[in-house]
Amino acid sequence: MNLDFFAREIHHQKHAQAIADGFGLTVKSKAEDITADYVCVFAYGDLKLMDKLGKKIIFCEHGVGMYYNNEHPSYAGSKEHRENVVLRLSPNKMHSDKEKETLNCPIEIIGVPKLDKYADKKYRVIRKYRPTIAISFHWDCLVCQETRSSFKYFEKVLPLLKKNFEIIGHGHPRIIDKIAPYYKKYGIKFTRDFETVLSKADVYICDNSSTIYEWGITRKPIVLLNPPFYRREIEHKGNPRFWKHSDIAPLCDKPEDLERCIWDAVKNHEYYLPKIEMANRHILSFTDGKCTERAVNAIKKNIQNEN
Repeated sequence: MNLDFFAREIHHQKHAQAIADGFGLTVKSKAEDITADYVCVFAYGDLKLMDKLGKKIIFCEHGVGMYYNNEHPSYAGSKEHRENVVLRLSPNKMHSDKEKETLNCPIEIIGVPKLDKYADKKYRVIRKYRPTIAISFHWDCLVCQETRSSFKYFEKVLPLLKKNFEIIGHGHPRIIDKIAPYYKKYGIKFTRDFETVLSKADVYICDNSSTIYEWGITRKPIVLLNPPFYRREIEHKGNPRFWKHSDIAPLCDKPEDLERCIWDAVKNHEYYLPKIEMANRHILSFTDGKCTERAVNAIKKNIQNEN
């Protein structure tokens, strides 16, 4: 097929390869290697580059499609470099509805193909004694206050958690190299791979990331970190974290409350589980393991229609 997949950053490549596998293709990370007329991209920077090269673009969202009240070209609702987009692949209705305001191309809801491999895994009993927790932090993105990292605010509690928990350190790819030395200093094992977190952790702790809702595929407990600069009076309607689907977990406002929140998430998991499952329906859209199939069918159909 006259199609290439292009992604330069590792977290975008993970999403890209899930769909590329459906075509038997590999993801390319160098612009000079792109030879096809149609290119599937997963981030605004890559979209912008392929647009300048005059390619016909299939723009697939990475993650769960979070966007904010601030208009920004990286998020849904922007018109920047969208003229050559012939197909938009969205994870959910919230995201697709926003894109319909500005895009004229077909928009298909496909879910999150990267998670297909976890769809048939059964929810397992959480280790009630010394559970394994994974803690992750967003990078210091300046789009708005809620995209900033909470690492510095919660850092001091990390070594204290080792007493009662096994800990896996994690972070957004754009911050992990900065915080990895701190994990090492505290004797905390860390991973750059979210799939390791999905398979090994009993509880996921995070401030703001699509991984919060990707974690929902496991139906295991979660804790949400609320640093003081997260505005409680602001609702980002395009971001379920603030605050429509923040009820999936205990909300931790202070470092000294984190251990209590972890135990709350574990011991009261049956209370939070229906809320996690509702969030799955609204945000992941599909948990049947067929998201890649939907993406492949949508791409084939729209390329055929183009021609």
